[in-house]
Amino acid sequence: MSKLSNNPLFSEEDIKTIKKATADPTLDEYTRMTFIVKKELLDKLRDYAYTERVDLKQAINTALEVFLTDKTDLLKAPERPRQTRTKKG
Repeated sequence: MSKLSNNPLFSEEDIKTIKKATADPTLDEYTRMTFIVKKELLDKLRDYAYTERVDLKQAINTALEVFLTDKTDLLKAPERPRQTRTKKG
């Protein structure tokens, strides 16, 4: 359940309107992933993002696009099964 649905100030119609207004159609193009990177590289990426006045997401996408531009002989990686966390206890 969302935080909005527990709030007595919002009607169900208000909640639908808010969700529709905040839905971002470009999110389908993105996925979340966690990486461990060298601190110096992350610092440099943050400096780049600040200098160019872009957010970190845009900076990492730009860096990956530039790096992968000339990589044409890549093999397709096999699909990995989606892992979900289970609550212990």
